[in-house]
Amino acid sequence: MTPVQIAVSTFEILLLIAGAALLGRALRRRDLRAGWLHSSRLPRWPVAVFEFLLLIFIILNTALFAQAGVRALWGPSIQTATDREGWEVIAYGLAFHGSSLLCWLAFWALRRARRKRRFAMAAEAQPPPGEPAMDPTTTFAHHPVRTALVAFLAVIPILTVTSLGWSALLRACGLPDERQDIIDIFAHTGSPFIVTGIVLLATVIAPLNEELLFRAGIYRFLRDRISRPVALLLSSIIFASLHANLASFLPLTLLGLTLALAYENSGSLASPVILHSLFNLNTSLIVLTGLPELSP
Repeated sequence: MTPVQIAVSTFEILLLIAGAALLGRALRRRDLRAGWLHSSRLPRWPVAVFEFLLLIFIILNTALFAQAGVRALWGPSIQTATDREGWEVIAYGLAFHGSSLLCWLAFWALRRARRKRRFAMAAEAQPPPGEPAMDPTTTFAHHPVRTALVAFLAVIPILTVTSLGWSALLRACGLPDERQDIIDIFAHTGSPFIVTGIVLLATVIAPLNEELLFRAGIYRFLRDRISRPVALLLSSIIFASLHANLASFLPLTLLGLTLALAYENSGSLASPVILHSLFNLNTSLIVLTGLPELSP
């Protein structure tokens, strides 16, 4: 092993130890478990079913049209480029996530404008029914950054053990346990531009868009209509399934659960976005140093 690989391996071992110690402390203290598993700082989201379904429909179709446009304009050039697969990941990933983020911005702008019109028409400016005001104070225990860091440390040993057991089960059943294609592309590319592009996509753009879709969108929509445990599980299964990789299905389901709990604990979307970014950044670090086997 090279010195860099030794340093990264040591860092990952320290993460596992810190995460295991944190989990052990949580198991001994009922108040900590209750704070994460049962408390919530999220208000209700008074969005109509038709409005939500229309939003998802527009986001997905806009993203697909954006990818088709990029394919039509730059597809031939990408097909003849060196490191073709890497450029495809960057170009189509930016088209998909970038167009989706624009849809979210337009959605929130329209809702804000509509609320202002409703306030102007009302005799007294009151919050709309079904959307109670939350306590504006944010304690250190619920700070978004702290919540994300605690959740990141706690989930690393869980995902590592789960990934090992899930891969062994898949092999025992004769099912494929190959890694996601993007990991192999990332590991074998020789272009610094592709490395930089994929890192930015994986740690900034994709986490923000996916957390808007799966946590601020699907999970928050479901939790107001079905029981919280079912909403947690269902949104996490959808999150894992859309990554279209059997080997990562169970670990990503558990990651989705953790992301949703971090969102509930802090009441801020910043927590799952930061947690998601840290997880992808840690995976990128492992793959770049030639140790993809360490990645959950």
